[in-house]
Amino acid sequence: MAKSTLEVLTAEMLGDVGKLHDQIEALPAKLDETIQPTLKRAEEVLPYLLDIKRKELDEAAARILAASDALEEKRRELAQTLQQDVDNELRARVEDYTNQVMAATKTMIEQTVQSEMTQAALTIQAAAQELDQARRGLRRSQLQDMLWMTAVGIIGGVSALLFYVTLFL
Repeated sequence: MAKSTLEVLTAEMLGDVGKLHDQIEALPAKLDETIQPTLKRAEEVLPYLLDIKRKELDEAAARILAASDALEEKRRELAQTLQQDVDNELRARVEDYTNQVMAATKTMIEQTVQSEMTQAALTIQAAAQELDQARRGLRRSQLQDMLWMTAVGIIGGVSALLFYVTLFL
């Protein structure tokens, strides 16, 4: 009996192994039946997902371009502000230098005019003394002629000095 139980169990086991073998052979077909709808669904969804990712990439590129444009605009503004600051600083320095030169020129001209006026006053005094001495020895008409010539000479000298001062201011 032991042999028959063993034979029965072996036969039963062989039957189970056969069923398992049949199931393994049927597995690719069943997998194919199960996977095919998933693959079809993936093929249908894949273009949609690619479109979504493409849109996201386009939006990201648009944001990057907008940020780049904003940075370029900011760079232009900063360059313009810097140029204005440099221009203002140069203008202020030129104005300051011009004011210093004008003040120095004015002082020099005032000193020159003062010196010339002092010299003219001394010349007039000397001429007056000489005229006084000459008057004693000259006739009245000759004295008037001399006074006129002296006055014309002084006026000419002062006019030339004023012309010089006016021309170089």
